[in-house]
Amino acid sequence: MKLSDVLRRDQLICDLAASTKEEAITELIDCMIASKVLPANLRSVALKSVMDREKALSTGMEHGIAIPHGSIDEVDDMVCALGISRTGVEFASLDGLPAQIIILIVIPRQRFSLHVRTLAGIARLLSHAGMRDRLKKAATPEEAIRIIHEEEKDETVGSP
Repeated sequence: MKLSDVLRRDQLICDLAASTKEEAITELIDCMIASKVLPANLRSVALKSVMDREKALSTGMEHGIAIPHGSIDEVDDMVCALGISRTGVEFASLDGLPAQIIILIVIPRQRFSLHVRTLAGIARLLSHAGMRDRLKKAATPEEAIRIIHEEEKDETVGSP
């Protein structure tokens, strides 16, 4: 599954207000609710699942990327939101850099294989330095979506 298959412009925040990991996760969960991909009554269960996963092992990757995620029984399909932080948010990443691209994913607990494939696809997409740089500079959700679509179509993207 491609990121563009599950991400619409109203699921993007191009200037996250969050200054902490907890604030970023909350802001992105609230974005999912505002965009109606996550029912408001699932806010606390989704938030708890993602925070519990984060406490067990940080989802901060390298190159300014974090992919916080959790699984719950109450959703039928994967939902996500993407946030871009201009200043970066501390996510205890592997390389010590703050996360500027944060993709939050909530997935149905019973579809674990989808979870693994989706995370692998997102990590592969974001492994390209040029794509990360362009995405970090996106001024609007439309621009960010366009960048993601272009990168997913281009199978000959340069090296990370």
